[in-house]
Amino acid sequence: MTEAQFATREILPIEPYAPLDEIRRRECDEAIAVLGHGSALASVTGFEPTTWTRVRFRLWSAASEIEQGPNIRAYRVGHLSMGDGAEGIRRW
Repeated sequence: MTEAQFATREILPIEPYAPLDEIRRRECDEAIAVLGHGSALASVTGFEPTTWTRVRFRLWSAASEIEQGPNIRAYRVGHLSMGDGAEGIRRW
C-alpha cells in the first residue's frame, strides 16, 4: 500500500427497490477485476442508506491508471496509515 499516490471516490445512485445483494455481488466482481488487472491497489465499496447511494474508494499508484468518469473525484494521497492489523486485510 505504500505505493499509493492517488485515491478516487465515486458516488453512484442506487435505484429504488434495487436488489442490494446483487449490487454487492457486482461490486465484489468489479473490485476483483480492477485489482486483478493490477491497476488499482485497493478497492472499497460502501452503501450509504441515507441518500441511497454506493460509494467506491480506490487507491492508485499512478495518475495514468485512474479511471475517468462524471462521478469520480481524484485526490493525491498525502499519508496512508496502516495499523498493526493491516496483515489481516480481507481480500475478495
